[in-house]
Amino acid sequence: MPKTILKRDVLKPAIKEINLKISDMDLELFQTKRGRSVTQVKIHNNFIRNNRYK
Repeated sequence: MPKTILKRDVLKPAIKEINLKISDMDLELFQTKRGRSVTQVKIHNNFIRNNRYK
């Protein structure tokens, strides 16, 4: 499966669904490229602190 299809059809919809369903998570997709080729994909979780748990 080409990486562009993987990103468009699998990774982006999954990250969007997780961000909508889990309120204290904010996932981001990062790519590292060498020329036109993607060499690394990272998914970073920006944890959002919920005030009710303080």
